[in-house]
Amino acid sequence: MLFAVSLSATSLFAESYEPDPSKTGYYISNGDYLSLRISPDAAHLAALVRSDATYGLIFLDAKDFSVVGGMKVADGEIIDEFRWVNEDCVVFSVAEHRSGWELPSGTGEMWAVNKDGSDVKLLAGMRAQDENRGSRIRGRERSYATFELVHSLPDDPKHILVAEYPWERSGSWLRDTRSTFPIVSKLNIRSAKLTKVTTLPHRGASAFADSDGQLRYLYWESEGARLKSSYRAGDRDDWREILEFSDASAAPRVYGIDSEAGLVYLGVTSGEEGYESIIRLNPETGEQTTLLDSLQSDVTHLFYDPISSLPVGVASIPGGPRYDYLDPDHPIARFHRGLAKAFEGQLVDITNADRSGNVFVIHVESDTNPGEFYLYDRRSKEARFVFANRSWMDVSRLASKIPMQITARDGVVVPVLLTLPTTGKDRQAPLIVYAHGGPHGVRSAWQFEEEVQLLAARGFAVLQVNHRGSGGYGEAYLEMGYRQWGGAMIDDIEDAVAAVLQAHGDQLGQVCSYGASFGGYASLALATRNPEWLSCSAGFAGVYDLTVQYSKGDIPTLPFGKDYLELAIGTDKSELEEFSPLSHAEKVSVPVLLIHGGQDRRVPAYHARAMRNALRAAEKDVELIMDGTVGHGIYGEERRIAHWERLIAFFEESIGAGHQQSGHGGGVSTGGARPASVPD
Repeated sequence: MLFAVSLSATSLFAESYEPDPSKTGYYISNGDYLSLRISPDAAHLAALVRSDATYGLIFLDAKDFSVVGGMKVADGEIIDEFRWVNEDCVVFSVAEHRSGWELPSGTGEMWAVNKDGSDVKLLAGMRAQDENRGSRIRGRERSYATFELVHSLPDDPKHILVAEYPWERSGSWLRDTRSTFPIVSKLNIRSAKLTKVTTLPHRGASAFADSDGQLRYLYWESEGARLKSSYRAGDRDDWREILEFSDASAAPRVYGIDSEAGLVYLGVTSGEEGYESIIRLNPETGEQTTLLDSLQSDVTHLFYDPISSLPVGVASIPGGPRYDYLDPDHPIARFHRGLAKAFEGQLVDITNADRSGNVFVIHVESDTNPGEFYLYDRRSKEARFVFANRSWMDVSRLASKIPMQITARDGVVVPVLLTLPTTGKDRQAPLIVYAHGGPHGVRSAWQFEEEVQLLAARGFAVLQVNHRGSGGYGEAYLEMGYRQWGGAMIDDIEDAVAAVLQAHGDQLGQVCSYGASFGGYASLALATRNPEWLSCSAGFAGVYDLTVQYSKGDIPTLPFGKDYLELAIGTDKSELEEFSPLSHAEKVSVPVLLIHGGQDRRVPAYHARAMRNALRAAEKDVELIMDGTVGHGIYGEERRIAHWERLIAFFEESIGAGHQQSGHGGGVSTGGARPASVPD
């Protein structure tokens, strides 16, 4: 395992993207500029950058954006969070990609690097005493624990406040179980010495500090999976329990602590729909004030006062971006309204600001904008473009997502997104029904998605259905999906397709379904129902046999994994069998492509092999591609490019321009669906 190393700016990364729009890599290659943060003195910028699977930081002079240095982490690792902690130093954490998993997992370590990319050092974590280029960092101590930044302590340039979660032994492994008592310490970013401040009084507690770095608020999980919280007004005061939540999964997001007024700002679900909103809590009186009461979807972004670190406004995305302000007259609210007007129709986020609150990093994105970063000075009212994510991409070639709503057969309103192709407009576009994964708490996003743009560029329309159970539309909508995997959730997809075909029949041709994980399940579930409009079905890493979910895969081994399964799919064996595509292979009448990773631990390869065998036994048209190097997700550009080229070849053969299309017919059954607010 290699450690992070410093590099000269010129040798930081080699270009790996495809500048040719006719190439799959033009869309699928990873974004290059991912995040940007300004130093407290506004003199420098730190940018998170990526080339294929290599991640690093580059440092820029804020005056002319010239590169002054850079560093990268080892291959297979990513930088998942970074922050300026003083004018000269950035602290960051890393995650590493492990075989069999879709996403990298955190190492629990904490690193530091100077503003010119020099002196990269491991401050705390399990490798803290490992040799680094033949030397050891004095003052470090190996800690089998996860470290999290609590506060940057801006008035103390040598220290940061961190929480340490000691690992526990589970068999032959040490794991972060969050069942130990966390230790809060001051960490010297020069010597790596830890100085204990306190041990939190509850196992696995999360700690939050006010703008001065004083611990004020805790929450933790109690017996019975209930969530409790406590507050203290001063450093010498005792912790006093204040709020209790019935479900530990409802852990509040702590958005700010106003210690002078004795108030805490929390993100919680509220209202009949259960949208994630913001409350202001007075710990002394218990009074709770809901600050946003007209939301149409969950809060996704917050804007802060850089001086007080308190929230000023929020963004949500019911279809496109929407903004609400806690205090419409606050200077930051007025500032943001001006930005939103200047970038109308796009999602505008204030990423961070300098210590004075005068210079801001602004991030702008949309369905046709992969992301742009600007530096804005409120004094001069000057906005300077810094760089764009996917800097090679011509955004004028990208296809817009059309937000819609359809009314399902039982009256539930279902949000959907339709993307029409940018090519082949002289003919009916074949339609890909792209089911999202999860399914619970996940949704198809309105923002830019590389796969959607690739399909649109190849002449396909794309329909994404945020069926009940999806996230982003409130707790009530999410809960509607429990135990409805093969029921109302698939009904919603069918009804959405039928409604869109009815509204856009002159623009759309034949239909194929595709998805990954739950999306693969949904795609094959549609094929077993065999709606008259479906012409082919593909699935990656799909769950096809619900009856083995309690015995195969990693979910049963996770904390609360079995509880999740009981909630999501239930325990009724006959229902699990009925909802399993594997049980209905004989009903499939369209070509099927199954793709699965041989190292998948979340959804073992058993599912794909069993589904393939059942379809073959029923003499159905099926192909299985098993990749022994892939887990539950495809990591690395070359593999993802190959994956999408396989899929597009399958779609082209089944419903593409080279296929003899007969259309979906003029008398499409809506399955009881009634289009609502579906534009022509």
